[in-house]
Amino acid sequence: MGTWCYAVVLVVMPETLQKFVGSVTKEILNPILAVIFALALGYFLWGLMVFMVNAAGSGKQEEGRSHMLWGVIGMTIMVGAFAIIQIGLATFGITDLPDGLPK
Repeated sequence: MGTWCYAVVLVVMPETLQKFVGSVTKEILNPILAVIFALALGYFLWGLMVFMVNAAGSGKQEEGRSHMLWGVIGMTIMVGAFAIIQIGLATFGITDLPDGLPK
């Protein structure tokens, strides 16, 4: 049954659609994920700085710890989204991605 479903997907998804999806992934999705990942990394680093500057034990240390936690959660979500996109591309047989994309 699984092989039959895979054959149907390949018939329904012509080469031009595969190239379109690959281009959308390269030109739109990957840059958006990279920007959001960079924001989450910046949020984590900001929390790390707040945590270290207030190492004496003020209330701001807990705020820094919270920023670091949410930064790590954000980065994890972005890596997961990238992985899901790559799994989707592989599932639909999109292997001829535009130049510069990892295969």
